Amino acid sequence: LSSKRKYYDMAMSVFESVYPLLGSIATDNSLSTGLAGIGWMVEYMAQSSLTENDTDDILEEICTIMDGFNPLDQLSGGDRFDNELVLNVLEYGVYYLSRIRNSKHNPAQNSQHLTEKYILFQLIDLLDTQKTYFLNESEDSNKKELLSAIVWFLGSLQKQNIVHSKLSNLTKCYAKK
Repeated sequence: LSSKRKYYDMAMSVFESVYPLLGSIATDNSLSTGLAGIGWMVEYMAQSSLTENDTDDILEEICTIMDGFNPLDQLSGGDRFDNELVLNVLEYGVYYLSRIRNSKHNPAQNSQHLTEKYILFQLIDLLDTQKTYFLNESEDSNKKELLSAIVWFLGSLQKQNIVHSKLSNLTKCYAKK
């Protein structure tokens, strides 16, 4: 924003110091301590015009690693959910939502974008098939926070014009709660 080279160099130095550590956090897809947070930060910087906006090359490796440890796989077929795991799944989705928000997002040129959309669709389907669990009457404050995160996530998907047959009704269903 200041157009001063020293700030750009400082930001790149921080990013370059984090990049080699990606292997040690390869199984952490959270926003606060893991790959989703690093990728989200890169997207935020790019979409805020703090760096180049074409993030495909920078994030290709992160996306590949994250896809190998998809937290949705841990939830498939489970009857009981751990709220922390569901929150991690939402954080995973927030990262992919940030990728799709990028104006340079071009699925025709990068097959990774199809994976991103597929993951977002998996999340929508999970929230639809498990809405009884998420919407049950519970005084659990952690579950209320999780419900707020779900409503925010679904609303963000709608604002991004993600086309999924269940999204609109699902958003309304969760928002009523």
